[in-house]
Amino acid sequence: SATAIYGSRGGNGVILITTKRGTEGKARVNINLQQGQQWLPRKIDMLNATEYAEMLNESQTLRNLPPIFNDPKSLGEGTDWQEEITRTAPVTDLNISLNKGNDDIKFYLSANYFNQRGIIINSGVERYQFRANFDTKLNDRIKVGSSINLSNINFDNNTVRLAERDGALMAAPTMPVYNPDGSFYSKHPHPNLPAPFNNPVALGTLNSNITNNNSLIGNVFLEYAPFSWMTFKSNFGL
Repeated sequence: SATAIYGSRGGNGVILITTKRGTEGKARVNINLQQGQQWLPRKIDMLNATEYAEMLNESQTLRNLPPIFNDPKSLGEGTDWQEEITRTAPVTDLNISLNKGNDDIKFYLSANYFNQRGIIINSGVERYQFRANFDTKLNDRIKVGSSINLSNINFDNNTVRLAERDGALMAAPTMPVYNPDGSFYSKHPHPNLPAPFNNPVALGTLNSNITNNNSLIGNVFLEYAPFSWMTFKSNFGL
C-alpha cells in the first residue's frame, strides 16, 4: 500500500526514509565522539634525484648530446614530491542528541560536527548539521509534528594531483620545493628539456577551490484518526 501513491514509479518499491523521533520518558542526552587519523598507505616507488639525473645523462649520451648533470651523485635523494604534498590528516566526528517526551509532546534534537582533513595538502570537508523533530498530540484524534534539518558543508577541493601532467609524480626530484628566500621554486632547472614544471606544493598551497553547500530540509504533518481503524495523514515538505 505504501507504493500506491507513486503509480508506475513505485514499480520497484519505495524507500521511506525516517529519522529518530522523541520517545516518552526522562530526558536523555547522548554524546558520541570519534577521532582518528588517515595517511597515505603506500607511496609509488620513484627515482630519486641521483637516479633521475643518471637516467637523463644516459639519454643524452645515446643521442650524442652533452650530459645535463655534471655530478649526479652530488644530488643525493632530492625532493620526494609525494611526501611533500601529503600529510597525516585528522578526522573528527561529534554527535550530540537530546530526547524527551510525555504522552502529549515529544521532541528529539541532535547536532553533528564532522571534520575530515584530506591526505593531500589543503583538502578536506567540514560539516555542521542540526536536526529537530517534534510530535504533539492535540487530542485523541489529532496529532501534528514537524522535522527540520539544517546543514552547512564546506569542501576544500584538491588543487594538486598525483599523476596528471602537472602532478607530483611528474615533477623531477632534482627540483627543490623552495628558493633560498623561502618563496616557491618555479624555474625549470633544465631549460633544454621540453617537459614543463609546475611546483606541486605551490599548486596545492596558492590555489583555492572551495565549495560551500547550505541546505534546509523540513516538513510538517497532520494526522487525523476519525475511527480507530482509519487514519489520514497529510505531509508538507520544503
